[in-house]
Amino acid sequence: MCLIFYWGLNNLHKNPGFYMAVGFSINTVVHVIMYTYYGLAAFGPKMQKYLWWKKHLTRLQIGQIFFILGYMIFGFLTGCEEFGKFEFYTLFYITLTLILFLNFYRKYKGD
Repeated sequence: MCLIFYWGLNNLHKNPGFYMAVGFSINTVVHVIMYTYYGLAAFGPKMQKYLWWKKHLTRLQIGQIFFILGYMIFGFLTGCEEFGKFEFYTLFYITLTLILFLNFYRKYKGD
């Protein structure tokens, strides 16, 4: 993710894909929520009763990936975004990430 972000910032003049800004913004919000959970969990077992929303974190991550993927595809299909080499790799990365999160969710949804 850091490499994609770095590449995107350095090539913004070539590929001004708005989907990148939308994707990174949504991803940032999700990570703030996620790290808030981890920070609270670090306080130990006494915080466990306040962390009932653990099971919703993976759903939130999967939801954001679906949204970003859909947003990208919609932009390409409508012609609002150009589809080049970078977009292909980004689409591949997001799809792979979605597959991994869905696999993780399927294995651990009972926890």
